[in-house]
Amino acid sequence: MIVRRSARDAAACKVEFGLDHAFDGVVMTPIAGPVFARMANTLVDAFVRRALAAPGASLPGISAQDAGRSR
Repeated sequence: MIVRRSARDAAACKVEFGLDHAFDGVVMTPIAGPVFARMANTLVDAFVRRALAAPGASLPGISAQDAGRSR
């Protein structure tokens, strides 16, 4: 997992989140892959909702309610 934060200006920052996963074996990949992907999506959605809840926070085209919707 990689998380990077870089300042944009006094009122903004950019957060990058990277997550790579791989499963070894013919049996584990189709079983664990979708479960892990769902967990990762839930983690990202929760992070976005929390970030949008901060005073003055915004993302163009994304509301806190949109961030909580299932993919």
